Amino acid sequence: MLSKILDCLIPEYSNLKDFGVCLNPVITEDHLKNTRIKMRLYENKFPEDAKCVKKVANEVLKDSNGSNCGHDCEQLFIGSEALKKGDLKMANLAFDRALELHLLEKKRADDIGVPFREDKFMGNLEKARRLNF
Repeated sequence: MLSKILDCLIPEYSNLKDFGVCLNPVITEDHLKNTRIKMRLYENKFPEDAKCVKKVANEVLKDSNGSNCGHDCEQLFIGSEALKKGDLKMANLAFDRALELHLLEKKRADDIGVPFREDKFMGNLEKARRLNF
């Protein structure tokens, strides 16, 4: 397994060359991006289930100073894609969720007294609504 993860063939394990996935920054980032997009699509499609999961996660993470890690911008992308497909309802759900995430992150920064450096979000939201994102 390590030979695949590290992308180096170990001769005595050559019979396992097709096992596993090589880990590198490109594969890892693509996987994370796709996972986040799928997560947001599920959240938009099943909002009640997502609320239940969030309730449990929020309880576990109540003392965390975490970040939205760009999830607001992912929602802009999802909204733009929905607009391109003519799904105005899904687009508006995604745009509303993007704004909600952005404002929560701003509040978190204000609450802990750190600068909020996401000054381009509102412009990006408008671009996304116009299919220019």
